[in-house]
Amino acid sequence: MRSLRTFHIVGLGCPKNRVDSELMWASLAQAGWTAVDEPADADLILVNTCAFIQSAVQESVDSILELAEFRSDSEQRCSKLVVTGCLPARYREELLEEMPEVDLFIGPAEVGRIADLVKGKGARFQLRPESSFLPDHTLARANSLGVGSAYLKVAEGCSRACTFCIIPKLRGPQRSRSIEDLQAE
Repeated sequence: MRSLRTFHIVGLGCPKNRVDSELMWASLAQAGWTAVDEPADADLILVNTCAFIQSAVQESVDSILELAEFRSDSEQRCSKLVVTGCLPARYREELLEEMPEVDLFIGPAEVGRIADLVKGKGARFQLRPESSFLPDHTLARANSLGVGSAYLKVAEGCSRACTFCIIPKLRGPQRSRSIEDLQAE
């Protein structure tokens, strides 16, 4: 297998997912990867998914299947397709069976380990529901909004047990960053 060098990220869903995508982008760049604008030019394609409501699930599945077209053994195409975010957290085992074209599924708690996980060592499914990930100001981040504005992830998860909401299952219990950490970022 050839060495992976370029990546393309598709981010779907909420601003929290956008921040996660920015963190993964920066982590991969620090590990020596180069971002490309077109999925056709990428060795590695990451799809950061949403699974909050059914229309978001459908958009995520459609995007994965569309991007899977770039997955082949050809030198000109993607050699690794990775699905991250809430879809793997919500549909764990179903995805392993129904999406053989995906090389790796990563849950939201794994955002901080993306550069290590895409190296190809370990299980095809990486999800630690008992674990959580909340960035701090020391992590590199690629701002996708441009100069003068950026999302600031203040908290993650939710500790309420609303019957209509799946966020606690997908993102874990409520965790907040300190004021000092937010100011530093």
